[in-house]
Amino acid sequence: MLQGTYSYVDNARGDQAAWADVISALYQPLATKIVDPCRFRARISRWNLEEVGVYRYESDAVLYRRTTGHIAPDFEENFFVTIPHSASASLTQNARTAVCMPGQFMMHYSMGPSELRHGAMRATVVRLPARALRERIRAPVDRCALAMPCQSAAGALFIALVDAVLRNVDSLHGAVGTAAGDTLADLLVTAFEARHERAPSLGPTARAAHRTRVMRHIAERFHDPSLTPAAIAAACGISVRYLHQLFTDSEFTVTEWIMESRLTEARRLLSDARRPFRTVADIAHRCGFEDPSHFSRRFRTRFGETPGEVRNRALASRCHDAMD
Repeated sequence: MLQGTYSYVDNARGDQAAWADVISALYQPLATKIVDPCRFRARISRWNLEEVGVYRYESDAVLYRRTTGHIAPDFEENFFVTIPHSASASLTQNARTAVCMPGQFMMHYSMGPSELRHGAMRATVVRLPARALRERIRAPVDRCALAMPCQSAAGALFIALVDAVLRNVDSLHGAVGTAAGDTLADLLVTAFEARHERAPSLGPTARAAHRTRVMRHIAERFHDPSLTPAAIAAACGISVRYLHQLFTDSEFTVTEWIMESRLTEARRLLSDARRPFRTVADIAHRCGFEDPSHFSRRFRTRFGETPGEVRNRALASRCHDAMD
């Protein structure tokens, strides 16, 4: 793994070339304008996870501008995701401008004209090869210069993984580093597609992470009669369409899984004779059924017997055990 740290401190001569050279080497050629050259301080550290790069960035106010004159056809094609931790950053690309605040992130394209400016700021930057994003999403360039929320489910997963990578970066070698980079690309795509409420083209890791989150939410909330696919999607920060796609390779649809969770728990409670005072109607209510008749019909269809038959058998077995 290649690692480097570059610092630029108190350039009293006002010569901007040194820091411009560092940034151009890491981000590809661009023009650099330091707002206050006589008091400028900056520092950047870089780690490579095979094809993916992670940077810690800290700099006083500066303006970076890339024009068509800076771009050559043989340059490496990358996307850079900036995650500001203090102050804001402004990016202009694709004829729009995004102001990215702490708690958000944004992406820019290395092979397109752009202008990035910020005040004194600390940030994390992730570099992803364009090929890695194009394998996962259509027209990734269209996602540039958009301020994306870090608090949404997909955005939060992406930011959490970036933080985890930085905490463990010195041990992420070989296949582990490659897997971490692939997962970062998966989660970034998930965040963009969740914002646009389209089903993302994801790798298996991100899909599994979202499915696990959905299943956990259902396990915690199936007793709520108002639990619906729309409510689950909203709670998990994904679209309803994508939620349904998570269950395409499952035995159940998402609606069927909610029902299965309720019926399975109801059968467990009905078979538990340690609380004989619980009625069938009480158990139905505890499992998210507002209509006892509807509960009985669904239960009989699923298990081939009525809730009352299961309950009576459990209570009879309890009485028999007590007499013995």
